[in-house]
Amino acid sequence: ILDTSGSMYGKLLLNAALTTSVLAYNMEKESYGIVLFNSTAMVLKKINEKKPIITIIDEILDSEAAGFTNIDTGLKNGLKELNKVKEKTRHKFGILITDGNYNRGVNPIELARKYPRLHVIGIPSENDAERGIDTCREIARAGKGKFFAVNNYKEIPRALIELLSQV
Repeated sequence: ILDTSGSMYGKLLLNAALTTSVLAYNMEKESYGIVLFNSTAMVLKKINEKKPIITIIDEILDSEAAGFTNIDTGLKNGLKELNKVKEKTRHKFGILITDGNYNRGVNPIELARKYPRLHVIGIPSENDAERGIDTCREIARAGKGKFFAVNNYKEIPRALIELLSQV
Protein backbone atom coordinates (compact mmCIF):
# COMPACT_ATOMS: atom_id res chain seq x y z
CA ILE A 1 0.00 0.00 0.00
CA LEU A 2 2.09 2.84 -1.39
CA ASP A 3 1.63 6.54 -0.61
CA THR A 4 1.97 8.59 -3.80
CA SER A 5 0.69 11.88 -2.37
CA GLY A 6 2.32 15.27 -2.93
CA SER A 7 4.18 15.06 0.40
CA MET A 8 6.09 12.06 -1.01
CA TYR A 9 7.63 14.17 -3.79
CA GLY A 10 11.16 13.50 -5.07
CA LYS A 11 13.45 11.22 -3.09
CA LEU A 12 10.67 10.09 -0.75
CA LEU A 13 8.60 8.67 -3.60
CA LEU A 14 11.70 7.18 -5.21
CA ASN A 15 12.58 5.41 -1.93
CA ALA A 16 8.99 4.22 -1.54
CA ALA A 17 8.83 3.05 -5.17
CA LEU A 18 12.11 1.15 -4.80
CA THR A 19 10.87 -0.45 -1.60
CA THR A 20 7.60 -1.51 -3.24
CA SER A 21 9.43 -2.84 -6.30
CA VAL A 22 11.77 -4.96 -4.16
CA LEU A 23 8.79 -6.30 -2.20
CA ALA A 24 6.95 -7.15 -5.42
CA TYR A 25 10.02 -8.95 -6.74
CA ASN A 26 10.41 -10.95 -3.51
CA MET A 27 6.70 -11.80 -3.35
CA GLU A 28 6.48 -12.78 -7.03
CA LYS A 29 5.50 -16.40 -6.28
CA GLU A 30 2.98 -15.38 -3.60
CA SER A 31 -0.50 -13.87 -3.82
CA TYR A 32 -0.02 -10.14 -3.36
CA GLY A 33 -1.68 -6.92 -4.40
CA ILE A 34 -0.41 -3.38 -4.78
CA VAL A 35 -2.45 -0.30 -3.93
CA LEU A 36 -1.31 3.24 -4.69
CA PHE A 37 -3.00 6.10 -2.86
CA ASN A 38 -3.04 9.87 -2.51
CA SER A 39 -6.42 11.66 -2.32
CA THR A 40 -7.96 8.48 -3.75
CA ALA A 41 -6.70 4.92 -4.12
CA MET A 42 -5.99 2.75 -7.14
CA VAL A 43 -5.30 -0.98 -7.22
CA LEU A 44 -2.18 -1.35 -9.38
CA LYS A 45 -2.18 -5.15 -9.05
CA LYS A 46 -5.07 -7.21 -7.75
CA ILE A 47 -4.13 -9.90 -5.24
CA ASN A 48 -5.23 -12.74 -7.54
CA GLU A 49 -3.92 -11.16 -10.76
CA LYS A 50 -0.84 -12.37 -12.64
CA LYS A 51 1.20 -9.47 -13.95
CA PRO A 52 4.83 -9.44 -15.17
CA ILE A 53 7.15 -8.08 -12.48
CA ILE A 54 8.83 -5.71 -14.96
CA THR A 55 5.43 -4.16 -15.79
CA ILE A 56 4.70 -3.69 -12.09
CA ILE A 57 8.07 -2.06 -11.45
CA ASP A 58 7.62 0.24 -14.48
CA GLU A 59 4.15 1.28 -13.31
CA ILE A 60 5.38 1.96 -9.77
CA LEU A 61 8.34 4.00 -10.99
CA ASP A 62 6.02 5.92 -13.38
CA SER A 63 3.73 6.99 -10.52
CA GLU A 64 3.79 10.68 -9.66
CA ALA A 65 3.63 12.31 -6.25
CA ALA A 66 0.43 14.35 -6.37
CA GLY A 67 -2.72 15.01 -4.37
CA PHE A 68 -3.45 14.84 -0.66
CA THR A 69 -2.62 12.03 1.77
CA ASN A 70 -5.63 9.84 2.54
CA ILE A 71 -4.13 6.80 4.29
CA ASP A 72 -7.63 5.58 5.18
CA THR A 73 -8.61 5.09 1.52
CA GLY A 74 -5.35 3.24 0.83
CA LEU A 75 -5.95 0.93 3.80
CA LYS A 76 -9.58 0.31 2.75
CA ASN A 77 -8.52 -0.79 -0.71
CA GLY A 78 -5.65 -2.87 0.70
CA LEU A 79 -7.97 -4.66 3.13
CA LYS A 80 -10.47 -5.29 0.34
CA GLU A 81 -7.73 -7.01 -1.70
CA LEU A 82 -6.43 -8.93 1.34
CA ASN A 83 -9.92 -10.21 2.12
CA LYS A 84 -10.04 -11.87 -1.32
CA VAL A 85 -7.61 -14.45 0.10
CA LYS A 86 -10.04 -16.84 1.73
CA GLU A 87 -7.76 -19.21 3.62
CA LYS A 88 -6.94 -18.34 7.20
CA THR A 89 -3.20 -18.05 7.37
CA ARG A 90 -0.74 -16.41 9.67
CA HIS A 91 1.05 -15.17 6.56
CA LYS A 92 -1.80 -12.83 5.59
CA PHE A 93 -0.55 -9.26 6.04
CA GLY A 94 -0.39 -5.77 4.60
CA ILE A 95 2.56 -3.39 4.26
CA LEU A 96 1.96 0.34 4.29
CA ILE A 97 4.70 2.62 2.92
CA THR A 98 4.12 6.27 3.80
CA ASP A 99 5.40 9.39 5.53
CA GLY A 100 2.37 9.15 7.84
CA ASN A 101 1.26 12.75 7.33
CA TYR A 102 -2.38 12.21 6.41
CA ASN A 103 -4.40 15.34 5.65
CA ARG A 104 -7.57 13.79 4.21
CA GLY A 105 -9.89 11.05 5.41
CA VAL A 106 -10.33 9.81 8.94
CA ASN A 107 -7.63 8.72 11.36
CA PRO A 108 -6.37 5.40 9.91
CA ILE A 109 -5.79 3.75 13.31
CA GLU A 110 -9.25 2.16 13.53
CA LEU A 111 -8.99 0.64 10.08
CA ALA A 112 -5.47 -0.66 10.84
CA ARG A 113 -7.00 -2.75 13.66
CA LYS A 114 -9.05 -4.69 11.07
CA TYR A 115 -5.92 -6.10 9.42
CA PRO A 116 -4.71 -9.55 10.49
CA ARG A 117 -1.27 -7.89 10.50
CA LEU A 118 -0.20 -4.52 9.12
CA HIS A 119 3.47 -3.59 8.90
CA VAL A 120 4.53 0.00 8.25
CA ILE A 121 7.62 1.31 6.52
CA GLY A 122 7.84 4.97 7.47
CA ILE A 123 9.73 7.37 5.25
CA PRO A 124 10.17 10.66 7.15
CA SER A 125 9.13 13.73 5.17
CA GLU A 126 10.78 17.13 5.19
CA ASN A 127 7.72 18.65 6.89
CA ASP A 128 6.40 17.46 10.23
CA ALA A 129 8.49 14.27 10.14
CA GLU A 130 8.05 13.53 13.85
CA ARG A 131 4.25 13.62 13.71
CA GLY A 132 4.23 11.45 10.58
CA ILE A 133 6.58 8.85 12.04
CA ASP A 134 4.54 8.78 15.26
CA THR A 135 1.44 8.09 13.15
CA CYS A 136 3.31 5.29 11.33
CA ARG A 137 4.24 3.71 14.67
CA GLU A 138 0.62 3.95 15.89
CA ILE A 139 -0.69 2.35 12.70
CA ALA A 140 1.79 -0.54 13.00
CA ARG A 141 0.88 -1.02 16.68
CA ALA A 142 -2.87 -0.99 15.90
CA GLY A 143 -2.27 -3.39 13.00
CA LYS A 144 -0.30 -5.80 15.22
CA GLY A 145 2.67 -5.33 12.90
CA LYS A 146 6.24 -4.11 12.85
CA PHE A 147 7.40 -0.55 12.21
CA PHE A 148 10.53 0.31 10.23
CA ALA A 149 11.87 3.80 9.56
CA VAL A 150 13.76 4.26 6.30
CA ASN A 151 15.57 7.58 5.97
CA ASN A 152 17.21 6.91 2.60
CA TYR A 153 17.48 4.27 -0.08
CA LYS A 154 20.55 2.70 1.56
CA GLU A 155 18.38 1.61 4.51
CA ILE A 156 15.75 -0.11 2.34
CA PRO A 157 17.51 -3.50 2.07
CA ARG A 158 17.97 -3.74 5.85
CA ALA A 159 14.32 -2.95 6.53
CA LEU A 160 13.08 -5.37 3.88
CA ILE A 161 15.34 -8.22 4.94
CA GLU A 162 14.23 -7.71 8.54
CA LEU A 163 10.56 -7.51 7.56
CA LEU A 164 10.53 -10.43 5.13
CA SER A 165 12.42 -12.66 7.57
CA GLN A 166 9.62 -12.16 10.11
CA VAL A 167 6.60 -12.83 7.91
